[in-house]
Amino acid sequence: MAQNPQELVRQGIEAARKNDKLGARRLLQQALSYDPNNEIAWMWMASVVDTVEERRRCLERVLRINPNNARAQEALTRLGGTIPARGALDAPRGAGGASPNPRVARPVDRTTRRRGLNIYLVAAGVVGVIVIGVVLAAFANQQGIEIRLPAPATSDFDATFNAAFTFPTATLTVTDVPSPTLFRVIVTLDRETRAAQQPPTFTPTFTPLPTLTPLPTLTPYPLSVYPVVYTDFPAGRTLTSLYSNVAGGDQEREVATGGFDDMALDPAGVMIAFVRTFTTTTAENTTTSTQELFVAPLVDPTSAIQVTTLNAPTLRRPSWSPDSRAIVFANDAGRDLDLYVIEVDARGNPTSDPRAITDNEVADDYPHWSPDGTQIAFASETEGAGLFEIYTIEPNGDNLTRITNASGSNYAPRWSPTMDRIAFVTDRGGQRDIYVMEPSGDSQRLLTFGDGSANSDLPAWSPDGMWIAFASDRPVSGRLTKFNWYMMDARGENVQMMTNNTRAPQSIAFMPDLRLN
Repeated sequence: MAQNPQELVRQGIEAARKNDKLGARRLLQQALSYDPNNEIAWMWMASVVDTVEERRRCLERVLRINPNNARAQEALTRLGGTIPARGALDAPRGAGGASPNPRVARPVDRTTRRRGLNIYLVAAGVVGVIVIGVVLAAFANQQGIEIRLPAPATSDFDATFNAAFTFPTATLTVTDVPSPTLFRVIVTLDRETRAAQQPPTFTPTFTPLPTLTPLPTLTPYPLSVYPVVYTDFPAGRTLTSLYSNVAGGDQEREVATGGFDDMALDPAGVMIAFVRTFTTTTAENTTTSTQELFVAPLVDPTSAIQVTTLNAPTLRRPSWSPDSRAIVFANDAGRDLDLYVIEVDARGNPTSDPRAITDNEVADDYPHWSPDGTQIAFASETEGAGLFEIYTIEPNGDNLTRITNASGSNYAPRWSPTMDRIAFVTDRGGQRDIYVMEPSGDSQRLLTFGDGSANSDLPAWSPDGMWIAFASDRPVSGRLTKFNWYMMDARGENVQMMTNNTRAPQSIAFMPDLRLN
């Protein structure tokens, strides 16, 4: 089930206090996928990552959000990093300092801004010299630490966060409130637990990033913790079947049969949207086919509801809005493929008629809704038949923006959970490959390298942005195979085969809630 980022941050802090670095990192990463500008989450992330380089990246991200964070500056300096000049931290990317795509920037949570922490560490009763650790380093030779936190909680999140912001195995003593704006917590650390890794304190003044920067290169979680659902065409059948598995590939189960083309899982992991084909034979033995959109609960795919009655030959690639209350899809009810949006209720019943958000002389296809709901990325056949380029458009049809201009065909865009990257497919190299780029279209980079002349298609991000699922006929034991499902990390490395069969891959989605139990 989807969670709000504040709750995920609270849980991540609690896991960090218990020295559960893996769980804390995963929870904080999820929180950052919703709110990439969460300074608290980035500071705690710096305390649980594995390498010095990862810590530097986290601290640099903190300083982009809040250049006044003295503790992040100090920790970055001790790590051997260089603090950029103030202007370098504040200036947007792009030519002339202009953000290449300002609509991508996500709003900072206003509650978080109001509740910005003002935390100071003051050594008390020091014996010898206090050694301040490098983000995760132990606080040694300290007899006590005084932490000043915000005023008594005025919201549930304040209360849970204030309660969670303690050090592992620390003894808390709450003294009288010294002023209307601050209260005091005295934390006495047991000497035996001073090696526990703690983040430095910080003084946030939340400043939105003008552009989103890539997440630090963290160690991906094992594929066995990522549940997935996908559709394949079984050998000898004309209708797709629905399967469940883990991304590691050893728990496959056929969930349902009977046709689930272009399956899309809603953000809550509760409902699926998919396409079915109807074939009609007239009295003159003329056969016509139409395709319609269906919605069903994932736990009971056979109880599907028909959502559209457009009676058009082609309906393709549904994608859910972040609140699971609308679906965008491609349909040729007009002259050619255009993008349509239809609204649905919690059970998948349509609550509006489909409305077109594109209307032009070319095919528009492969829509994918951004995680913040403000944009839809899609491919449009603007360069001629079969030659797609990638665009973004707002859900109401405004602000059409072209973001690719490359040889060949570029299509199947998929937003990353943090909206700082878009994976897509291109055949510019002679075969189909998966690339990644910034939402502006800049910094395009090949991910499916080292596979010879193999084709790769149908990318899908894991909810934490660590892995990408894709279909490929890449060589296995030196020979090309039929298409199967594969996994690779977000750098295009650690490629692993998920399925090995004679079916034809058709669509795939990760389940949204991947907390380790």
